[in-house]
Amino acid sequence: MGLVYSGTVSNPTAHMYTDPSFADCPHTRKSHSGYVTIMAGAAVSHSSKKQGLVTTSSTEAEYVGMGHAAKEGIWITKMLSDLGVPLSEPITIFADNQSSMLLSDSEKLSNRTKHVDVQYHLVREYVANKKCRFSWVPTKLNTADVLTKPLGPAIFKDMPAMLGLPWHPRNYTPSMESETSDESPDDSSGSVE
Repeated sequence: MGLVYSGTVSNPTAHMYTDPSFADCPHTRKSHSGYVTIMAGAAVSHSSKKQGLVTTSSTEAEYVGMGHAAKEGIWITKMLSDLGVPLSEPITIFADNQSSMLLSDSEKLSNRTKHVDVQYHLVREYVANKKCRFSWVPTKLNTADVLTKPLGPAIFKDMPAMLGLPWHPRNYTPSMESETSDESPDDSSGSVE
């Protein structure tokens, strides 16, 4: 099994997914961030690591994770440009927390966010300068979710395709189908799509 890339070099685009888990380390209460970059239909970079600071809300944890993803996205954009393959548009970073996306597009501080470290407000500058943009994605379609927490089989079974890995019988178990089937119990065709 390997990554499968497709597309053309003449009009390259890239997008990213970012997601944290909030305060999940039982000893430090630090959150865990993950991001993945997709180009030509498959992953080209990813990260999954504990955040370097304690955050006080899921919005703040998401904002910190967005900062990590944005820095990677800007680096990928610059690297591709240096190689003579500039992206045709700013990199889009998908996240599933609307409050953190509002924070990235606003210069206002609130009582809940005035303590956020200045390094994470770099996200605002990237958005203002149109170096990247953030877009909402439902949690179940957020590919980075797999990088921050254990997922049940119903969600996990879709992840290989979302990362650009082809379906392979080795990845299939009958229990996965029974746990995720939306078909009626009378449908006993037994086929796997």
